[in-house]
Amino acid sequence: MDEVHAKSSRPVRLRLGHPSRLNNGTLSMTMIFIGYFAVFMASLFHDELALELANMGWISVSWVEMVELFIGLALFLCWGALTAVQIRFLDHVRAQPRRQRDDRS
Repeated sequence: MDEVHAKSSRPVRLRLGHPSRLNNGTLSMTMIFIGYFAVFMASLFHDELALELANMGWISVSWVEMVELFIGLALFLCWGALTAVQIRFLDHVRAQPRRQRDDRS
């Protein structure tokens, strides 16, 4: 009975999802893909964003095309930064020993 009581007195850990899917590498890669998705969605609507800024009076109507180009350039730079982060992350994962990556014991 003491063994059963000792096991039940331990704090209960709530585990959400599969443990190997929640490690830092998986979370980092997921955040990179969410960043890619956000940049992609913003690139679809950057021209509408520039028009809305003009309609709200934040920019002049004559500046709409220039602002649209600047938003596109900023999104292109964000995409490039995400690519650099992804490459650096994948190089880091490849540099780890195989045993650390596939710890399934």
